[in-house]
Amino acid sequence: MERSMGVCVVVAVLMMVISSSTTVSAEGKNSKFQYYSQRHKRNLLANGLGLTPQMGWNSWNHFQCNIDEKVIKETADALVSTGLAKLGYIYVNIDDCWAEIHRDDNGNLLPRSSTFPSGIKGVADYVHSKGLKLGIYSDSGYPVMTRALMKAGRPIFFSLCEWGDLHPALWGSKVGNSWRTTNDIADNWTSMISRIDANDVYADYARPGGWNDPDMLEVGNGGMTNDEYIAHFSLWAISKAPLILGCDLRNMTKETFDIISNKEVIAVNQDRLGVQGKKVRMEGDIENWAGPLSGYRFALVLLNLGPVRRSITSLWEDIGIPENSVVVARDVWEHKTLKTRFVGNLTATVPSHGCKMFTNYIALFELSGAVGEVCPPPPSVYINKKKQIPLFPISSSWVSNNESGATASTSKNSSSSSRDIEVTTGSSARGRRLLKIREEKRKRQLDNLHNYPAWAKVLEDACKHDHELRAILADSIGNPDLMRKRVEERVRKKGRDFHKSKTGSILAFKVSFRDFNPLDSYIWFELYGAPSDRDVDLIGGVIQSWYVMGRLGAFNSANLQLANSSMEYNPLYDANKGFNVMPSSFHDISDVEFQDNWGRFWVDLGTSDYFAIDVLLNCLTVLSSDYSGIQQIVFGGRCMGDWEEGMTNPDFGYKYFKI
Repeated sequence: MERSMGVCVVVAVLMMVISSSTTVSAEGKNSKFQYYSQRHKRNLLANGLGLTPQMGWNSWNHFQCNIDEKVIKETADALVSTGLAKLGYIYVNIDDCWAEIHRDDNGNLLPRSSTFPSGIKGVADYVHSKGLKLGIYSDSGYPVMTRALMKAGRPIFFSLCEWGDLHPALWGSKVGNSWRTTNDIADNWTSMISRIDANDVYADYARPGGWNDPDMLEVGNGGMTNDEYIAHFSLWAISKAPLILGCDLRNMTKETFDIISNKEVIAVNQDRLGVQGKKVRMEGDIENWAGPLSGYRFALVLLNLGPVRRSITSLWEDIGIPENSVVVARDVWEHKTLKTRFVGNLTATVPSHGCKMFTNYIALFELSGAVGEVCPPPPSVYINKKKQIPLFPISSSWVSNNESGATASTSKNSSSSSRDIEVTTGSSARGRRLLKIREEKRKRQLDNLHNYPAWAKVLEDACKHDHELRAILADSIGNPDLMRKRVEERVRKKGRDFHKSKTGSILAFKVSFRDFNPLDSYIWFELYGAPSDRDVDLIGGVIQSWYVMGRLGAFNSANLQLANSSMEYNPLYDANKGFNVMPSSFHDISDVEFQDNWGRFWVDLGTSDYFAIDVLLNCLTVLSSDYSGIQQIVFGGRCMGDWEEGMTNPDFGYKYFKI
């Protein structure tokens, strides 16, 4: 259903959803905005909206230009009276054809007096009185409207629509809460399938605060069968697409209501993990779609595109769980947990142009004789068993809810397991044992000769508490001659610098990433010892300065004019170009906390580009070298070292720096 654009040249089309009709003072605006910013820290625009895909109703699919305020008000009534509003359908969106073709003397848009005699505010007041939110279709350019909305002082949902022509998934997160990835949908099977396929290409770009939008739902408009509408709703749900209804809710059938009110399917769409499901296998007319859910669960859709009923199998390797996993599956359309326990695969009979949708009600993983392992991240999936493609990016949040912060491994020899050990301890357990064995062997040999020097014993004892000294002596411990050579070599290289006031570490710190979500993660750092008050101030000051730079838009790769030009020949900076670039914003940061030799702080990098992390590491490198030695920095993860959540007693080593 193409909207007619007339003779107007549209720069950008959007849906602006007004979230409140109340008027607040300047002070009230600021406090309310800060409240949302603190409460919803993962949102891309810091407006507190879109942590799960938006749900509501839009006028276009069914009514197109045949709308008036009576239709809008009666639809709001229907959302409340049917109970759909309580399920999350809270947005009532007025699409195209609401405005006059001319503006007033001040250039403002005017509602059509013939169809909206109460004006948009009158309709908004009515919708808000029902506990719902009003949306409206308009355009003025994305960056312009984003800036205006962020200055409004209250959170306003911002949905972009340029029909996917310019691949908005690649840039939409900097200006909106959702973005259309496709052209308009039509009420038929072919159109619906083509839209969800096109949307699937951009799955990795969806996240809480910003969603891919394959267009509104056609369920209930009469162009498809009931099975096709069930498949339509299932695919939108698992793909974390906005659930925007497009039928006449005042006159919908029971079959339509049963589909759009299915709480279990809605729960998949609104799952707090916020990872878009993907097409993980296709063979002819059959497809498998899968995606992770919170609590180490997954959702699965078996889709039959063909003209006849088919038996469809999903292999555990498609979903990304171990082959010998035992799964108890729940059919979310039949609302029943299946009695069969599935091992290695799940098979179901699926009608033509229909689907089966499951979640794993209980997951038991039998690994090395152990039962009850958590669901590991998916390694990869296969298309026709030939082309290997990643199911989710390496930083997937399949394990983001692991309270212990340990990443589950799929086998005893998993490399991810050994990496996690290294992150926590700094070296492998096997390596430490071998080193200890070699040291003890050398000591015994020298003790037998009654020839172990006292100075070597002093250095050896010091290494037990000084990791930096141990690093200098390395494998020479237990061998006095080699220890002497290492000390002499150190003095020869660094002797001229000993008079300087450096108190940092001569070793480079390790850097690792552990399910790092730039919008909601801790950054951890391990020091060589408990920090002094001076260390706390130095480290906290660096992190605070980094945050201030980010808030001012420093980490914006869209405006690196001089970095990308030669400084040798009259460098030029275009101030107008810099002004017109969409600004970036570091959204939020916590205070810096310390417990013994571990420190951490929480970040939401917002729309800052990733070179913000490089800037931080560059600063901490010099800080570690010159002042406060850092052993390692870990991006992401939970409860590193012996960290005890909620422990804030200074008597037990707790310190903090107020950002």
